[in-house]
Amino acid sequence: MRIDRQRLQTAGLLIALLFLALSSLRSLQQMIVHSPNGPFSDEIALYERRAAPLRALLPASGPVGYMSDRDDTSDFFRGYYMLRYVYAPLSLVVVGDMPYDTHGSYVPTASDTAATPALIVGDFHDRQRMEARRASLDLVVVAQVDDALFLLCRRGARDPQGAICR
Repeated sequence: MRIDRQRLQTAGLLIALLFLALSSLRSLQQMIVHSPNGPFSDEIALYERRAAPLRALLPASGPVGYMSDRDDTSDFFRGYYMLRYVYAPLSLVVVGDMPYDTHGSYVPTASDTAATPALIVGDFHDRQRMEARRASLDLVVVAQVDDALFLLCRRGARDPQGAICR
């Protein structure tokens, strides 16, 4: 009877070790296959590719304006922070209206037109809203990357190279 009890204990221990090894392998497989930062990293890479054409037209440092027609707070700040990351070390200053941030994040804003940077990156999904804001602030389109991303310049202001925007 003593032998049967030892064999049962040994068999039970081996089964427990087998399940432990299988569980560890399954966890390792899930960690390799499912990277929790994968989708976010892909989104950053997409913004970097999308915003790259404007990089050559922007100054190496200093403030650059940011405007968007996104009314949803989450969408607005997601676009703002993505472009802020892509264009670092530039300082993105929000020009015009922005949605209320319930989290209370500090975002630099241009409170009046005198404080508005000469160059403004515009992220507009509605062309009519972009044209209305462009006209109200007397902005000129300097470059257009796609249907939504623009580089705008305040008419009469000097760009980083010293040229006057016309």
